[in-house]
Amino acid sequence: MLARLFAGKRIRVYRNLNRNCLSVTYQGKVIGYIDEIQLEEVRFVVSQAGRRRAVAERRRNVHARVEGTLSVWCSRPPRKRCTYNPFRYESFVVRSNGQPVYAARACRVSTTEGLYVA
Repeated sequence: MLARLFAGKRIRVYRNLNRNCLSVTYQGKVIGYIDEIQLEEVRFVVSQAGRRRAVAERRRNVHARVEGTLSVWCSRPPRKRCTYNPFRYESFVVRSNGQPVYAARACRVSTTEGLYVA
């Protein structure tokens, strides 16, 4: 359903800490809850104020998101595994070497497999 209605539109995705899934928002409103999604023309956004609050309180909160265009098909599947941990990093990073990631051509986000970028 999301794919038909929002294909080609810029959406935001974040991990829902209460439902253990991904929340998808469009124009500031939650449009659905899913377990996996593919995006193109991706930006990885971290609110530094939210990150500082999470670190100071030693408690997770929603302050990081992935923004991109909803894709129903990806020509080359993303292969680099990325992660974000507010207690260890200031931004999303490549898991193997800790290199910061701010944008990507494509990405796949999954609640079970994590975040992969191309």
